[in-house]
Amino acid sequence: MPSTQLPDIAGHHGHTGHVAAASSLEESLLPSPVLFDKVCGQQKAVDLLRASARRPVHAYLLLGPSGLGQRELWRGFAASILCPQGGCGKCEWCMKCLQGIHPDLSETENTGLALSVDEAHDLVRMAQRTPLLASWQVLVVQDIARAYLAAPVLLKTLEEPPRRTVFVLTADSVPPSLATIRSRCLTVELALPQLYRHGAEGPATPHAPQAQSCMPMASPAEDHLWDPWISLPSRIEPVGSSIATMADDLLATVEKSVTLLASRQAEEMKEYDDHEAGTGTTNRTLRNRILERQHRELRRERTVGFRKGLLALRQAYEDELIEVARHYDRKSHTSFPSSRSYRIQTLSSAIDAIDHTAAQLIRNPNEALLLQALLLKLANV
Repeated sequence: MPSTQLPDIAGHHGHTGHVAAASSLEESLLPSPVLFDKVCGQQKAVDLLRASARRPVHAYLLLGPSGLGQRELWRGFAASILCPQGGCGKCEWCMKCLQGIHPDLSETENTGLALSVDEAHDLVRMAQRTPLLASWQVLVVQDIARAYLAAPVLLKTLEEPPRRTVFVLTADSVPPSLATIRSRCLTVELALPQLYRHGAEGPATPHAPQAQSCMPMASPAEDHLWDPWISLPSRIEPVGSSIATMADDLLATVEKSVTLLASRQAEEMKEYDDHEAGTGTTNRTLRNRILERQHRELRRERTVGFRKGLLALRQAYEDELIEVARHYDRKSHTSFPSSRSYRIQTLSSAIDAIDHTAAQLIRNPNEALLLQALLLKLANV
């Protein structure tokens, strides 16, 4: 790696909070932006990771819902610190990082509902090993929020990190029980892109900027995928048969998201095969690793898609809540009609019900029954 001494913009072991990329850094000293070409809507995260690549801290936490480009971020970051040229974006090692097949990049994914103690011990052993080719090794641990019993095992390693190991953890959110793990990481909060709606009356328009939650940015093929969730508040009826039909329609969008993921995976596999054909090399072990990872992704996509739908639905209720409260005169409570106050209360209850449903996903429930129960609650809003 280059020996250029840069300002200590990345902090030190145990640092937490947000770190802004130093504007004084010359672009030529940073890893190539090409490494992050596939990352959309996360410029601050990209700037932070590029800026800290020359002097990485021992652990990063990518914080945000699934589907915001986490994999593209950690692979670009891995290339930035594993490339012998500091992240050139052109060499064989950069390409291997971007494909997830560099020997010093390990992408760990939970095999069960939560990271087990045995899996955590395996991670600790991996962290102690010497990098095979590069000056560093990068260990990625996904869904760290589910590391209940395994947290103490990981925490010890994060408090006394190996010298040449960089952890990248991901989480939708961090419960209080794992606050200590978060405190040992540099947190990179991922931006939640505004959800754009496409209407017949005009071009796409963003939601109100005050909205606090929104759906991850969709690809062009997904532009209308979540429309049934967005329009639900205006068409839901407290009738048993209607509830069942609407639940089926919403779950159908989740199935479509699985199909779209399978298409993207096919494109990824083709890129890898083209790379092998271009270099004249064949590595069945690495190819099988990609296929195994894709298989795990497909299994998880139903839950990820369900969560995206709930986020879209939550935003729809938030938008109405913002609109209802917009004319509230804080200086004169008497000017706030009781009917509007009641509406705010019911909308808040709807949002709470959606959040409660999202929290149940970790228990691998019957999705149809879970969704029908939610719709019955929302029908009375």
